[in-house]
Amino acid sequence: MSDRTPHNVPPACPEFERLLLLFAWDDLDVAQRADVEDHLRRCEACSAALAKERRLLEVLAHKQISVEICISSNLRTGAITELSKHPVRRFFEEGLMVTLNTDDPAMFQTTLNKEYEIAQQEFGFSEEHLRELARNSFEASFLPVDKKVRFLQQIDTFAKS
Repeated sequence: MSDRTPHNVPPACPEFERLLLLFAWDDLDVAQRADVEDHLRRCEACSAALAKERRLLEVLAHKQISVEICISSNLRTGAITELSKHPVRRFFEEGLMVTLNTDDPAMFQTTLNKEYEIAQQEFGFSEEHLRELARNSFEASFLPVDKKVRFLQQIDTFAKS
């Protein structure tokens, strides 16, 4: 990674231990959940460590805490060294609430469509899986419930057509 990379992080993030402690609690409140999701979105070191922490994966899946992933960003920042080693498929199969994102589209030369194409072409996500990823994005959002429901219905309507 170069010093010009905006996501340049140390190999071991000091925040990771704090995240593990948060997950030891039975219930995360809204602010704690947002804090965890925000940190996982910004910190590739924690995202990489997440893949190695079995208990944390189980808690994330059980509590349906979203894991926002930008495959292109993870590759370009060095969080993963090879596309085939990205844990997106494993996270999805283990029941985590995975969402696909773009981070900084101009910097990482990607679009949301391209991230979905990568998920399908490189990791074998089916059309049904892609719809689930799209649904996850709305379910994990901070939109008012009525707007979430409206967008989820649009996805379902599109799937039936």
